Amino acid sequence: MMGNRKTDNRGATLIIVVICSAFVMILSTVILSITVTNRQMKKIEHEIKDNFYSAETALDEIKAGLEELVADSLEGAYLGILEEFTSHTEEEKRDKMKEDFLDNLEARLSMGPGLYNANTLRNFLRVPATFNIAPGENLLLRDGESITLKNVRVEYEDDKGYLTTISTDIVISTSMANFNLSIRTPGFAEYALIADNQIKLDGTGLANGAKADGSIYSGDGGIVLGNSRFDINNARNVVTRGDISVEANSVITIRDDSTIWVKNINVNSDTTEEYEIDIKGKCYVADDLTINGNKSKVRVQGEYYGYSYDSYNDTAPSPSLTAQGNSAVVINGKNAGLEFSDMDALMISGRAFLSSDYTGDTGGIYTGESITVKELQLAYYVPKDFIWCGSNPVSYDEYLAKPSGESEVDFTRTSTFPINIADYADGFLNLHYIHHGERYKYYYLKFKSEAKANEYMQKYFEEFGNGSSDVLNIDELVGRNVDSIIIDNTISNIFLTAGNLVTYTANTSNIINSAVDYGGLSLTAMENLSNQLSKRYDSMTRNLKMTTTSPAYDYSSLFNSIIDTNELDASPYESRFFAYVDGIPCYVYIINNPGSTYYISNIPHDERQGIVVARGSVCVDKDYNGLIITGENIELKASVNVSAAKEVIEGILRLGDPEINCYFRGFPTLPVPTPGASDNNLSVADMISFENWRKNK
Repeated sequence: MMGNRKTDNRGATLIIVVICSAFVMILSTVILSITVTNRQMKKIEHEIKDNFYSAETALDEIKAGLEELVADSLEGAYLGILEEFTSHTEEEKRDKMKEDFLDNLEARLSMGPGLYNANTLRNFLRVPATFNIAPGENLLLRDGESITLKNVRVEYEDDKGYLTTISTDIVISTSMANFNLSIRTPGFAEYALIADNQIKLDGTGLANGAKADGSIYSGDGGIVLGNSRFDINNARNVVTRGDISVEANSVITIRDDSTIWVKNINVNSDTTEEYEIDIKGKCYVADDLTINGNKSKVRVQGEYYGYSYDSYNDTAPSPSLTAQGNSAVVINGKNAGLEFSDMDALMISGRAFLSSDYTGDTGGIYTGESITVKELQLAYYVPKDFIWCGSNPVSYDEYLAKPSGESEVDFTRTSTFPINIADYADGFLNLHYIHHGERYKYYYLKFKSEAKANEYMQKYFEEFGNGSSDVLNIDELVGRNVDSIIIDNTISNIFLTAGNLVTYTANTSNIINSAVDYGGLSLTAMENLSNQLSKRYDSMTRNLKMTTTSPAYDYSSLFNSIIDTNELDASPYESRFFAYVDGIPCYVYIINNPGSTYYISNIPHDERQGIVVARGSVCVDKDYNGLIITGENIELKASVNVSAAKEVIEGILRLGDPEINCYFRGFPTLPVPTPGASDNNLSVADMISFENWRKNK
């Protein structure tokens, strides 16, 4: 008999619950996975954007650097037209300024016909991006309105491996500028100090030295320190027609990637500082860097160009060339040091040159090194085996007693000297020195060529270096003078040296062979660059510009080229003028003091901002903000700080006050408009644009 049964769905409900829970879990997992993936994608997108923005920043840095070149080129064109301001119509002035601007800019960018210098753009980069371009693709195209730099390409790869490339053409066009001469930027406005003869520091001590913030200039008297410290910061240019001389117990530092134009750099100073000369920037040295002092040490970071070069090819018995025609680095002091580190470029166009101060000697002896030490001159002695008396040097009395008819030097004589002299030299030269009142005659090798002089010193190191000979120990010889000579091995740009480079670290000397192939393209490149830099130095010292379209008003005096001395002649001893620049009170002091010294402390404290023009000398014994320009010398006292104020100087002159402007050549009768409506302003940024912009192509 069948009974009644009730159905029970509790098991089915459990299954449904399990299935639903599993579905919810799967759904949650999918949602979570999608969320995580989305966050990861957003993170990757963010990182890619950051990478892209870094690449764009690199391009912006190149544009900013170009803006500075464009501004400088505009300034040069503007100042050029001012000198002929009244002899042209407005249209002629605009056309001439446009043409001069394009000429100036092309000269700054070009590395040859139709090509721009990729290193110029590369040096603008501060973010860790790279500037890549294949040789021959760096095309510079110019028409009547613009200059175009083709195929500019920056790459940025971050530490996660994300890489972005941006390629573009950069167009610098004059069509965005009306060239109505509404901008004036005198070159001297960025300078803190301009002394027509000398800038000197004497007795400031090391603890309370003087500081200059901004560019400085001195004339033939150079920049001279004695028992002093001088720190130069934020100087676009440090220029002197003379030498930078760091004498007893003195230190000079130049920072912030300044450009230094100088005839010679000399140091003869022993301090407790790590370096007596410490420079970070671009050094353009017309002649030599000479280290004379005990424990004197020099460090240069950035770029160094010693660019004077005269060819060795002289058929005269004694070369007529001079030491001044051959840039070199020479260490004469004891325990001295030299460091070229973090270098982008190193060029030394000359070689060490031996000469005497004896009245009867002319010319000198060329060596095989561009960087050398005093003691290595022994390498160029004619080996004594070849000299009639078996010694070198020879007293002059002994020379006079030489048997008649006997050759002074005979290279066919038997000798134990391990180098075959005939492979390198074809004669000898003499220099005379006085020792303890007695005259001595020294015999030196006369090399067949510059290349042979280099090869001889390389062979000399091979024979006598690293303690390989009982006759001579070069390590000991070099160590008599130096503590160290360090040359960075990561030079990334120009590396040209006429002679070999001697180095010395850890009591071991070495030689880096000359980087110039005589008779090859590298020699031509060095000669061309040396000639170009010589012209730029001349222009910088006369005009404060690397290139200029017009000669200086007074070739021998920058002061006279800037200041109208006829107006000074008619002035009283002291004149004082007041001006407001952007609401800031400024003062111009005109001091007619030839042959005497004016003290900045004579100016009230609240008036030490503006311009001081002095016919004679100025002693800076108080801080000053602005420009001090003198017809003679500037002396800096302890603890003073002089700061350039470009906007203040430009602002004063743009006011057009005839009582002030009459002292500055080119300013008194010319309109100096205040910037007005936007269509009358010259926007440098608007002149530069990108065309054919491409990403990752």
